[in-house]
Amino acid sequence: MAIPLWQVILVAHSYNLDPERTAQHFDWPLDRAQAALSDYKAFSAEVDQAIKDNHAMTETALKQMLPQLEVLTIPLSLIHPHITEAC
Repeated sequence: MAIPLWQVILVAHSYNLDPERTAQHFDWPLDRAQAALSDYKAFSAEVDQAIKDNHAMTETALKQMLPQLEVLTIPLSLIHPHITEAC
């Protein structure tokens, strides 16, 4: 499955753009993560804009586009059983 470059870079930022840690995160060969970071270097303005657009997509913005949107809240413990709600 292809992952959009902006999503890869969003994750890579959490690792300070470290290619080894990014590769580990996605279970990729190192050269694939290095290629994504090279693409980011070449197209950083476009990728940064895509990340900004993603962060701007709030519940309010979605409800304007999809008026019948219903928000479901799922307890974190159902997604990650080892994490308690108090965390």
